[in-house]
Amino acid sequence: MSNIMSTVHIGSACELLVIFARAAEGRREEFVSWYDTVHVPEILAAFPELTEAVRYDLSDIQPHSEANPFGELAEGRPFDSVAVYRVHGSAREVWARIRTCELTRSDAFDYSNLGVLFATA
Repeated sequence: MSNIMSTVHIGSACELLVIFARAAEGRREEFVSWYDTVHVPEILAAFPELTEAVRYDLSDIQPHSEANPFGELAEGRPFDSVAVYRVHGSAREVWARIRTCELTRSDAFDYSNLGVLFATA
């Protein structure tokens, strides 16, 4: 029996906003708690076109190549989390608004290491 899961989305297409992030040095538990209990609920409330959010912890070992710049780099692993937001509308437009709005910030978030991808689902 296969362990592969397949998801089929029926109805209108949506976009994904994918955020790669890293906790500040030595503050991983605080980052995870803040992200999951403060940031995600706050951002979902502020942006109704974000209909779903899931944060994942990244594995310690990631491939790196020119095609995968988010993998492990010589100076260390740049990201330890990835959050995927389902967007009904334009992920680029939502990201532009997120960058200019006032959300609760945390010193446990290393804001100097942030990666953003847009995808269509």
